[in-house]
Amino acid sequence: MRINDNFPHINVATQLSSPTSIRSFYKNMIKLRKREKALFIHGRYEVIDAANEKTVTFVKHAVVDGKETGRVAVVVLNFTEEEHKFVLEDVVKGKKMSVVVGNLEERERKEGVLAAWEGRVYVEESK
Repeated sequence: MRINDNFPHINVATQLSSPTSIRSFYKNMIKLRKREKALFIHGRYEVIDAANEKTVTFVKHAVVDGKETGRVAVVVLNFTEEEHKFVLEDVVKGKKMSVVVGNLEERERKEGVLAAWEGRVYVEESK
């Protein structure tokens, strides 16, 4: 198998040094999953807008001792080369949410818009 033409830009060295690389995204997701077990391990999964073929949006509802706590996380993922709008408020209805993992730096993000290939994880802020 020949080396991909984009190897000077997409390679292990750039993945290791970039805070917005795919590697960094998954590394941060693993840390988040371990830290937020009630949400990401034990939490109830709810798909939002299942008919949308370009983006994936789902909610995780925290579960402790078999009962939902009311705390939520929302994951929004864009699997296209184009920007796509999303409305977080429709999903979280007044809860205060913060981006805890994403593959773009904060200054690059647009509120309510996912860039091409962007993923974000919002978690409800603790009260």
